[in-house]
Amino acid sequence: MGKLFRQQLKSKKNWTSTENRLYEEKEHHIYLRYPYFDENTEKWKYPEIKTGDKLPATQFDNAKGVVSGRIGKAIKVKNRLIEIEKQFNTLMEDYNKQNLPITRDFGEKVLAKALLESEGKKKLNKEEKEIGTLAAFMEKRFIPEMGKVKYKHNGVTKVGFAPNRAGNLKSMCEKFINYTKETGNNPFLALINADDLQSYENYLRDNLIHGEGAIRTDMSAICAILNHARNHFKLPVNKDFKDGYSVPTPPRKKSTEIFTLSKQEIKGIRNLQFPSIGIKGGIHHLENARQLFLIQYITALRVSDLIQMDLVDVREEGGAKLCVLWNQKTEKEVIVPVADPEVLDILKKKEFHNIADTNLNQYYKELGKLAELNEELDHYLLQPIEKPNGNFAWRKLPYKGHRYEFIQTHTLRRSRLSILQKAGWSEEMLLSISGHSKAEQLYAYIGENRSKKEIAVRNYSAMLEVDIA
Repeated sequence: MGKLFRQQLKSKKNWTSTENRLYEEKEHHIYLRYPYFDENTEKWKYPEIKTGDKLPATQFDNAKGVVSGRIGKAIKVKNRLIEIEKQFNTLMEDYNKQNLPITRDFGEKVLAKALLESEGKKKLNKEEKEIGTLAAFMEKRFIPEMGKVKYKHNGVTKVGFAPNRAGNLKSMCEKFINYTKETGNNPFLALINADDLQSYENYLRDNLIHGEGAIRTDMSAICAILNHARNHFKLPVNKDFKDGYSVPTPPRKKSTEIFTLSKQEIKGIRNLQFPSIGIKGGIHHLENARQLFLIQYITALRVSDLIQMDLVDVREEGGAKLCVLWNQKTEKEVIVPVADPEVLDILKKKEFHNIADTNLNQYYKELGKLAELNEELDHYLLQPIEKPNGNFAWRKLPYKGHRYEFIQTHTLRRSRLSILQKAGWSEEMLLSISGHSKAEQLYAYIGENRSKKEIAVRNYSAMLEVDIA
């Protein structure tokens, strides 16, 4: 094992007989030597770091740098060598991907982490070793007990995650568990640090080909789960696990990257006519899709809420027709004014039926094609892309096609909010139906890209018009 690690630490052509050892014994202390290339002097250098272990000279082959013997101390040193090799391989993989040079800082970082890991593992009790890794905690504690977890949402303490949130967290946990099986990187909660988080982030980006927005969501969830492990489950989690790590912020979308339909295009789809009865009886599948299309556009519903239409109530208050629904993502009631007589009639009759969002996406495109939305467009479209393991993932990539090909379930929500914003709706009115908690989230969603600062400046201008005398 020592030989194997030594060869990985230093290339053979620079390996001399004097330097050809990983461990040295000096006054019975074991040191670890590693090479790095000093660009200032243009020479190889070989600093040493004390491991903290001692061994008699009889248990150390000074010429080969190999520990021998079967007593406890010798075995511990061997185990530490194995741990150093594991940590080195992980960090080396990350450095190679980033094209970074092997410097003295790198060597010290590898050794410091390896020594911390091997020393820390000796202090973990039996239970911590069995379920003390992040993957084991996710599998044996977090996923089964999500319904009991206490957490704060908008300043209010709640128990148990909403179904959508629970499903998303479970999916993210399963993704991390698969990562540990593929890579062997399964950090203990008590020892997890910024390097472990960065390694997983790199895996999401390089192996799963995730976009920056998805990476931010996943890494935010991992950090939240670690906080739950410490605060709710009272497990020993490294208090400085995020020290030196920041959850990545995806670049803000440009307005040109967001696809929306115009009022005229919406009208073209509204005017499509289909038989009322389908081949198999019941409502015609395209008429059903058209009705869902109009409902989603008028109410600006997320597709997750659209397919739960049994939660919708239509009532009249003060002469106004109101659509009351429950927003699953934000766990808030949303009341939307509906003045469109056709949509009100659709909601009252409830002849439509819900279908899976993947089928709905396809039917929306078909409606757009029948409405002759054939103008060619250079934009982004979900397309299959091959991962390093040979599997395929769907990612948004540049695509040239007809406008109807870009219609998705998100398109209607964005189109409605964008049209209302341009028509002069206030932020308060827009937020009341979008369900966003912050104005900058709303503007980023519809491609306005207004920052907090821009919103504050605009609000200041509005304040000047108010008489405060």
